[in-house]
Amino acid sequence: MGNILRVQQLTKTGNKRRCDMVKHRVKQLREERGITQKDLAERIKISEFHMNRIENGKRGLNVKLAIQIAEELGVTIDDIFLK
Repeated sequence: MGNILRVQQLTKTGNKRRCDMVKHRVKQLREERGITQKDLAERIKISEFHMNRIENGKRGLNVKLAIQIAEELGVTIDDIFLK
């Protein structure tokens, strides 16, 4: 439950700049771990197209998805939203 509240807090207080940062951060963390978009998408049960749209800023990142991505990348929610 703590992660859900944290993501909601971060997205409510965010703005376009934060959204831009998040998309780049997801891609950076994924690439640092040698994981393809396809692999990450399969792990969190979304399409590769959906994953691509998240990383390109054409699709938002909801609470559930943000938590799943963080868990699969072995990072915290703060690592995605605040770095």
